[in-house]
Amino acid sequence: MRWHVLIANEMLKASRRRAVWVAFGAFAGLIALFHGRLYLDGAARMSAAFALPRAWGNVLAGPGSLTALFTAFVVIQLVGSEFGWSTARQNVIDGVSRTEFFLSKLALVAILGAGFFSVLLLVGGGFALAGTRDAGIVAPAVRPSDLAMLGAAFVGLLGWGCLALLVAVLTRRSGAAIAAFLLYVLVEQVVREVLRWQGAPPLAARLLPATVYRSLWSAQPLTPGRAGLASLDTSTLLASCAVYMIVCAGAAYLVFRRRDL
Repeated sequence: MRWHVLIANEMLKASRRRAVWVAFGAFAGLIALFHGRLYLDGAARMSAAFALPRAWGNVLAGPGSLTALFTAFVVIQLVGSEFGWSTARQNVIDGVSRTEFFLSKLALVAILGAGFFSVLLLVGGGFALAGTRDAGIVAPAVRPSDLAMLGAAFVGLLGWGCLALLVAVLTRRSGAAIAAFLLYVLVEQVVREVLRWQGAPPLAARLLPATVYRSLWSAQPLTPGRAGLASLDTSTLLASCAVYMIVCAGAAYLVFRRRDL
């Protein structure tokens, strides 16, 4: 399989889309504004300096939670345009198998997720590092618990990306896919409240897909065997997220294989 060619092709196509650069620029600007304010506030009050390693929780919080939305929207925009502009059909005509084409879209999810996550860590972590130096704090910038927290957040981010891919393949229109994505998030919140009102076991509400993804994006250190914000074992959250990613990717692949391009 021509993995290097497919991945390079996805990166080239994404880099040529102005909307992608606008999304990354807007995201970086939001992160810089928020964490720049935290840095200035911390500099004025050294007792509460915005400093590493404890600042990683703040980096994930606030606008950091928008990482999932930016990733999902750009995935939907790029994948939806493949069908709207018939480039998916043309790629298959040119000799790319449907499986290779779909796997390239899965790679795109990982690439975009890693890109937005890196921007979050570089911009937010950069301000936190400056705060660390100003406060004269001598400590490891990243602890093992911080790595576990960041790793869990990235897995949750990939879960959102796979959900966005499924919606994009189902609707094949960027606008409709974004609307359907937001509608799903809203409907799941309603379902959670209904389950609670009906007296369903708490585990049922906490294991819904979007709830699992949000729980992995928790602003506190996570270690194996330690409960996250959803009061579930981290390994349970990670396993649930992996199952949902496989289901979303598998469903998207079956739909893509069976429908005409």
